[in-house]
Amino acid sequence: MQYYCKETTGADAECPLRLRNPPKNFNCSSVEHFKRVMKERRDRVASVCSNQTNELQFSKSRPKELFHFNKVGSSGLTWCPVFKAGSSTTNAYFCQLYYDQDKCSNKKINGANMWRFSAFFPPASKSIPRFVTVRHPFDRVLSAYRDKIEDSGSIAFLDNMFYHMMGPHRLLPPEHVRNKQTLLKQARDKADWKMKGYQIKIFPDNPYENPIYPTFEEFIRSLLTGNHNEHWSSINHACTPCSQYSWYDYILKVEDLDCEFNNMLFAINVTTLQDLHTYYWQTNENPARGGRKNDIYRYYGQLTSDTLQGFYQWYKEDCALFGYHCEQVLCEIEAWKRMNKGPLL
Repeated sequence: MQYYCKETTGADAECPLRLRNPPKNFNCSSVEHFKRVMKERRDRVASVCSNQTNELQFSKSRPKELFHFNKVGSSGLTWCPVFKAGSSTTNAYFCQLYYDQDKCSNKKINGANMWRFSAFFPPASKSIPRFVTVRHPFDRVLSAYRDKIEDSGSIAFLDNMFYHMMGPHRLLPPEHVRNKQTLLKQARDKADWKMKGYQIKIFPDNPYENPIYPTFEEFIRSLLTGNHNEHWSSINHACTPCSQYSWYDYILKVEDLDCEFNNMLFAINVTTLQDLHTYYWQTNENPARGGRKNDIYRYYGQLTSDTLQGFYQWYKEDCALFGYHCEQVLCEIEAWKRMNKGPLL
Protein backbone atom coordinates (compact mmCIF):
# COMPACT_ATOMS: atom_id res chain seq x y z
CA MET A 1 0.00 0.00 0.00
CA GLN A 2 1.29 3.48 -0.87
CA TYR A 3 0.92 6.30 1.62
CA TYR A 4 1.13 10.00 1.08
CA CYS A 5 4.26 10.94 3.02
CA LYS A 6 4.83 14.57 3.87
CA GLU A 7 8.11 16.07 4.92
CA THR A 8 8.44 16.25 8.70
CA THR A 9 11.04 18.87 9.41
CA GLY A 10 11.19 22.00 11.47
CA ALA A 11 8.36 22.84 13.85
CA ASP A 12 6.13 20.00 12.60
CA ALA A 13 8.74 17.28 12.90
CA GLU A 14 7.14 15.68 15.96
CA CYS A 15 3.51 15.91 14.81
CA PRO A 16 3.02 12.41 13.36
CA LEU A 17 4.40 10.71 16.49
CA ARG A 18 4.64 12.97 19.53
CA LEU A 19 5.24 10.91 22.63
CA ARG A 20 4.58 11.73 26.27
CA ASN A 21 6.26 14.81 27.66
CA PRO A 22 8.17 14.41 30.94
CA PRO A 23 6.51 16.09 33.93
CA LYS A 24 8.99 18.93 34.19
CA ASN A 25 8.62 22.64 33.61
CA PHE A 26 4.87 22.49 33.17
CA ASN A 27 3.39 25.07 30.84
CA CYS A 28 -0.23 24.02 30.84
CA SER A 29 -2.84 25.82 28.78
CA SER A 30 -5.71 27.68 30.43
CA VAL A 31 -8.85 25.82 31.43
CA GLU A 32 -10.81 27.72 28.79
CA HIS A 33 -8.39 26.61 26.09
CA PHE A 34 -8.61 23.07 27.46
CA LYS A 35 -12.41 23.15 27.16
CA ARG A 36 -12.13 24.24 23.52
CA VAL A 37 -9.71 21.38 22.82
CA MET A 38 -12.08 18.91 24.45
CA LYS A 39 -14.95 20.15 22.29
CA GLU A 40 -12.80 19.75 19.18
CA ARG A 41 -12.01 16.16 20.17
CA ARG A 42 -15.65 15.35 20.90
CA ASP A 43 -16.66 16.88 17.57
CA ARG A 44 -14.02 14.86 15.78
CA VAL A 45 -15.21 11.60 17.35
CA ALA A 46 -18.83 12.42 16.46
CA SER A 47 -17.88 13.26 12.87
CA VAL A 48 -15.76 10.15 12.37
CA CYS A 49 -18.43 7.91 13.94
CA SER A 50 -21.11 9.33 11.64
CA ASN A 51 -19.06 8.56 8.54
CA GLN A 52 -18.55 4.83 9.02
CA THR A 53 -17.37 3.14 5.83
CA ASN A 54 -16.19 -0.29 4.77
CA GLU A 55 -12.69 0.91 5.66
CA LEU A 56 -13.63 1.91 9.21
CA GLN A 57 -15.74 -0.38 11.37
CA PHE A 58 -16.71 0.97 14.78
CA SER A 59 -17.88 -1.10 17.73
CA LYS A 60 -21.48 -0.47 18.77
CA SER A 61 -21.42 -2.53 21.97
CA ARG A 62 -21.18 -1.36 25.57
CA PRO A 63 -17.75 -0.39 26.92
CA LYS A 64 -15.86 -3.32 28.40
CA GLU A 65 -15.52 -1.56 31.77
CA LEU A 66 -16.70 1.66 33.36
CA PHE A 67 -15.81 2.80 36.86
CA HIS A 68 -17.21 5.59 38.98
CA PHE A 69 -14.94 7.46 41.37
CA ASN A 70 -17.72 8.36 43.75
CA LYS A 71 -15.55 10.55 46.00
CA VAL A 72 -14.59 13.02 43.28
CA GLY A 73 -16.64 16.20 43.44
CA SER A 74 -20.36 16.25 44.16
CA SER A 75 -21.48 13.70 41.54
CA GLY A 76 -18.33 11.66 41.02
CA LEU A 77 -16.40 11.00 37.85
CA THR A 78 -16.84 8.06 35.47
CA TRP A 79 -13.85 6.53 33.71
CA CYS A 80 -13.38 4.02 30.89
CA PRO A 81 -9.93 2.51 31.54
CA VAL A 82 -7.56 1.93 28.63
CA PHE A 83 -4.60 -0.12 29.78
CA LYS A 84 -1.19 1.27 28.78
CA ALA A 85 -2.85 4.65 28.29
CA GLY A 86 -2.61 6.31 31.66
CA SER A 87 -4.47 3.75 33.77
CA SER A 88 -1.79 3.67 36.49
CA THR A 89 -1.68 7.46 36.45
CA THR A 90 -5.43 7.64 36.92
CA ASN A 91 -5.31 5.28 39.88
CA ALA A 92 -2.47 7.28 41.41
CA TYR A 93 -4.42 10.52 41.12
CA PHE A 94 -7.37 9.14 43.07
CA CYS A 95 -5.58 6.76 45.40
CA GLN A 96 -5.41 9.22 48.29
CA LEU A 97 -9.21 9.40 48.34
CA TYR A 98 -9.38 5.71 49.25
CA TYR A 99 -6.07 4.91 50.96
CA ASP A 100 -3.42 6.55 53.09
CA GLN A 101 -0.13 7.58 51.55
CA ASP A 102 1.75 4.45 52.61
CA LYS A 103 -0.71 2.25 50.77
CA CYS A 104 -0.71 4.55 47.75
CA SER A 105 3.01 3.99 47.37
CA ASN A 106 2.27 0.30 46.84
CA LYS A 107 1.79 -0.09 43.09
CA LYS A 108 -0.43 -3.15 43.56
CA ILE A 109 -2.92 -0.93 45.37
CA ASN A 110 -2.04 2.18 43.37
CA GLY A 111 -2.81 0.07 40.32
CA ALA A 112 -5.59 -2.33 39.40
CA ASN A 113 -6.95 -3.12 42.86
CA MET A 114 -7.79 0.45 43.83
CA TRP A 115 -10.61 1.03 41.42
CA ARG A 116 -12.47 -2.01 42.70
CA PHE A 117 -13.64 0.30 45.48
CA SER A 118 -15.44 2.44 42.93
CA ALA A 119 -18.83 1.55 41.47
CA PHE A 120 -18.75 -0.85 38.53
CA PHE A 121 -20.90 0.32 35.61
CA PRO A 122 -22.42 3.41 37.26
CA PRO A 123 -25.86 4.72 36.27
CA ALA A 124 -25.91 6.04 32.71
CA SER A 125 -26.43 9.65 33.68
CA LYS A 126 -25.03 12.37 31.47
CA SER A 127 -24.94 14.65 34.50
CA ILE A 128 -21.92 12.65 35.71
CA PRO A 129 -18.71 13.71 33.91
CA ARG A 130 -17.10 10.90 31.97
CA PHE A 131 -13.56 10.63 30.61
CA VAL A 132 -11.23 8.34 28.70
CA THR A 133 -7.50 8.55 28.11
CA VAL A 134 -6.09 7.69 24.69
CA ARG A 135 -2.60 7.10 23.33
CA HIS A 136 -0.92 6.76 19.95
CA PRO A 137 -1.37 3.07 18.95
CA PHE A 138 2.28 2.62 17.95
CA ASP A 139 3.50 3.92 21.30
CA ARG A 140 0.83 2.16 23.36
CA VAL A 141 1.44 -1.30 21.89
CA LEU A 142 5.21 -0.91 22.19
CA SER A 143 4.72 0.07 25.83
CA ALA A 144 2.69 -3.11 26.40
CA TYR A 145 5.42 -5.23 24.82
CA ARG A 146 8.28 -3.65 26.76
CA ASP A 147 6.41 -3.74 30.06
CA LYS A 148 4.68 -7.12 29.90
CA ILE A 149 6.57 -9.28 27.40
CA GLU A 150 10.15 -8.24 26.66
CA ASP A 151 13.03 -9.85 28.61
CA SER A 152 10.64 -12.34 30.25
CA GLY A 153 8.18 -9.56 31.12
CA SER A 154 5.39 -10.16 33.61
CA ILE A 155 4.68 -13.55 35.18
CA ALA A 156 0.96 -13.04 34.58
CA PHE A 157 1.68 -13.25 30.83
CA LEU A 158 3.87 -16.36 31.00
CA ASP A 159 1.48 -18.84 29.37
CA ASN A 160 0.40 -16.28 26.79
CA MET A 161 4.04 -15.63 25.89
CA PHE A 162 4.93 -19.27 25.35
CA TYR A 163 1.71 -20.85 24.11
CA HIS A 164 0.20 -18.01 22.07
CA MET A 165 3.26 -16.06 20.90
CA MET A 166 6.39 -18.21 20.76
CA GLY A 167 4.76 -21.61 20.18
CA PRO A 168 2.76 -20.69 17.06
CA HIS A 169 5.11 -18.05 15.68
CA ARG A 170 8.73 -19.07 16.33
CA LEU A 171 10.21 -20.99 13.44
CA LEU A 172 12.02 -24.19 14.48
CA PRO A 173 14.84 -26.04 12.69
CA PRO A 174 13.50 -29.31 11.24
CA GLU A 175 15.37 -31.43 13.79
CA HIS A 176 13.48 -29.77 16.68
CA VAL A 177 9.94 -29.98 15.32
CA ARG A 178 9.30 -33.43 16.76
CA ASN A 179 10.22 -32.28 20.30
CA LYS A 180 8.49 -28.91 20.05
CA GLN A 181 6.19 -29.28 23.06
CA THR A 182 8.97 -30.60 25.32
CA LEU A 183 11.32 -27.76 24.35
CA LEU A 184 8.56 -25.21 24.78
CA LYS A 185 7.69 -26.45 28.28
CA GLN A 186 11.35 -26.53 29.32
CA ALA A 187 11.80 -22.93 28.25
CA ARG A 188 8.54 -21.87 29.89
CA ASP A 189 9.59 -23.41 33.22
CA LYS A 190 12.96 -21.66 33.04
CA ALA A 191 11.29 -18.33 32.33
CA ASP A 192 9.09 -18.91 35.37
CA TRP A 193 12.14 -19.39 37.56
CA LYS A 194 13.83 -16.36 36.05
CA MET A 195 10.82 -14.16 36.79
CA LYS A 196 10.94 -15.36 40.40
CA GLY A 197 14.53 -14.16 40.69
CA TYR A 198 16.45 -17.40 40.27
CA GLN A 199 19.56 -17.77 38.14
CA ILE A 200 18.98 -19.99 35.11
CA LYS A 201 21.23 -21.57 32.51
CA ILE A 202 20.25 -20.98 28.90
CA PHE A 203 20.67 -23.96 26.59
CA PRO A 204 21.84 -22.78 23.16
CA ASP A 205 20.23 -25.76 21.41
CA ASN A 206 16.69 -24.93 22.60
CA PRO A 207 15.21 -22.38 20.14
CA TYR A 208 12.66 -21.26 22.72
CA GLU A 209 15.44 -20.12 25.06
CA ASN A 210 17.12 -17.92 22.45
CA PRO A 211 15.65 -15.54 23.35
CA ILE A 212 13.56 -16.85 26.22
CA TYR A 213 10.78 -14.36 25.54
CA PRO A 214 8.80 -13.46 22.40
CA THR A 215 10.46 -11.14 19.95
CA PHE A 216 8.56 -8.02 18.96
CA GLU A 217 7.73 -9.60 15.61
CA GLU A 218 6.30 -12.72 17.31
CA PHE A 219 4.28 -10.51 19.64
CA ILE A 220 2.77 -8.48 16.78
CA ARG A 221 2.06 -11.57 14.68
CA SER A 222 0.21 -13.17 17.60
CA LEU A 223 -1.78 -9.96 18.08
CA LEU A 224 -2.81 -9.94 14.43
CA THR A 225 -3.91 -13.59 14.57
CA GLY A 226 -6.31 -13.14 17.47
CA ASN A 227 -4.27 -12.92 20.68
CA HIS A 228 -6.54 -10.44 22.45
CA ASN A 229 -5.67 -8.77 25.75
CA GLU A 230 -6.86 -5.63 27.50
CA HIS A 231 -3.33 -4.19 27.38
CA TRP A 232 -3.35 -4.01 23.59
CA SER A 233 -7.05 -4.13 22.72
CA SER A 234 -8.05 -1.18 20.54
CA ILE A 235 -9.80 1.72 22.25
CA ASN A 236 -12.53 1.34 19.63
CA HIS A 237 -13.37 -2.04 21.18
CA ALA A 238 -12.52 -1.30 24.82
CA CYS A 239 -14.42 1.98 25.26
CA THR A 240 -16.64 1.96 22.12
CA PRO A 241 -16.81 5.75 21.59
CA CYS A 242 -19.19 5.31 18.65
CA SER A 243 -21.84 3.29 20.49
CA GLN A 244 -25.07 4.65 21.94
CA TYR A 245 -23.85 3.58 25.38
CA SER A 246 -20.76 5.76 25.29
CA TRP A 247 -20.13 9.47 25.58
CA TYR A 248 -17.02 11.13 26.84
CA ASP A 249 -16.99 14.71 28.07
CA TYR A 250 -13.21 14.58 28.30
CA ILE A 251 -10.90 12.76 25.88
CA LEU A 252 -7.45 13.09 27.41
CA LYS A 253 -4.27 12.26 25.53
CA VAL A 254 -1.38 10.53 27.26
CA GLU A 255 1.01 12.77 25.36
CA ASP A 256 -0.11 15.70 27.59
CA LEU A 257 -1.82 13.78 30.35
CA ASP A 258 -0.45 15.61 33.37
CA CYS A 259 -1.68 19.01 32.22
CA GLU A 260 -4.94 17.72 30.81
CA PHE A 261 -5.81 15.73 33.91
CA ASN A 262 -5.36 18.77 36.13
CA ASN A 263 -7.37 20.94 33.74
CA MET A 264 -10.18 18.37 33.72
CA LEU A 265 -10.36 18.53 37.51
CA PHE A 266 -10.54 22.32 37.41
CA ALA A 267 -13.21 22.12 34.70
CA ILE A 268 -15.46 20.01 36.96
CA ASN A 269 -14.74 22.30 39.94
CA VAL A 270 -12.58 19.83 41.83
CA THR A 271 -9.72 21.81 43.32
CA THR A 272 -8.39 19.45 46.00
CA LEU A 273 -6.53 16.94 43.82
CA GLN A 274 -4.32 19.16 41.66
CA ASP A 275 -0.55 18.62 41.47
CA LEU A 276 -0.80 14.92 42.25
CA HIS A 277 1.39 14.33 39.20
CA THR A 278 4.43 15.06 41.40
CA TYR A 279 3.48 12.28 43.81
CA TYR A 280 2.61 9.94 40.97
CA TRP A 281 5.96 10.30 39.26
CA GLN A 282 7.71 9.65 42.57
CA THR A 283 5.77 6.44 43.25
CA ASN A 284 5.04 4.91 39.86
CA GLU A 285 7.73 2.44 38.86
CA ASN A 286 6.96 2.48 35.16
CA PRO A 287 5.76 5.86 33.89
CA ALA A 288 4.62 5.65 30.27
CA ARG A 289 7.27 3.17 29.24
CA GLY A 290 6.76 3.26 25.50
CA GLY A 291 9.69 4.57 23.57
CA ARG A 292 11.30 7.59 22.07
CA LYS A 293 10.94 8.09 18.38
CA ASN A 294 14.09 6.10 17.59
CA ASP A 295 12.73 3.21 19.66
CA ILE A 296 9.53 3.23 17.59
CA TYR A 297 11.61 2.95 14.42
CA ARG A 298 13.90 0.31 15.91
CA TYR A 299 11.11 -2.00 17.07
CA TYR A 300 8.60 -1.54 14.25
CA GLY A 301 11.44 -1.53 11.74
CA GLN A 302 11.85 -5.26 12.48
CA LEU A 303 8.47 -5.93 10.84
CA THR A 304 7.81 -6.61 7.19
CA SER A 305 5.71 -4.14 5.23
CA ASP A 306 2.81 -6.63 5.19
CA THR A 307 2.92 -7.00 8.97
CA LEU A 308 3.09 -3.23 9.42
CA GLN A 309 0.08 -2.84 7.16
CA GLY A 310 -1.77 -5.48 9.20
CA PHE A 311 -0.94 -3.60 12.39
CA TYR A 312 -2.27 -0.37 10.91
CA GLN A 313 -5.49 -2.10 9.84
CA TRP A 314 -5.95 -3.37 13.40
CA TYR A 315 -5.77 0.13 14.92
CA LYS A 316 -6.92 2.41 12.09
CA GLU A 317 -10.20 3.22 13.85
CA ASP A 318 -8.27 4.53 16.87
CA CYS A 319 -6.06 6.58 14.55
CA ALA A 320 -9.10 8.17 12.87
CA LEU A 321 -11.12 8.76 16.04
CA PHE A 322 -8.39 10.51 17.99
CA GLY A 323 -6.46 12.28 15.27
CA TYR A 324 -3.27 10.24 15.28
CA HIS A 325 -1.33 10.41 12.00
CA CYS A 326 -0.66 6.68 11.74
CA GLU A 327 -0.13 6.53 7.98
CA GLN A 328 2.60 9.13 8.27
CA VAL A 329 4.30 7.08 10.99
CA LEU A 330 4.20 4.06 8.66
CA CYS A 331 5.96 6.18 6.04
CA GLU A 332 8.65 7.17 8.51
CA ILE A 333 9.19 3.56 9.60
CA GLU A 334 9.50 2.39 5.99
CA ALA A 335 12.01 5.19 5.33
CA TRP A 336 13.98 4.14 8.41
CA LYS A 337 13.99 0.54 7.19
CA ARG A 338 15.38 1.57 3.81
CA MET A 339 18.14 3.54 5.46
CA ASN A 340 18.99 0.69 7.83
CA LYS A 341 18.30 -2.19 5.44
CA GLY A 342 15.45 -3.54 7.56
CA PRO A 343 12.88 -6.11 6.36
CA LEU A 344 10.91 -4.75 3.39
CA LEU A 345 8.94 -7.78 2.18
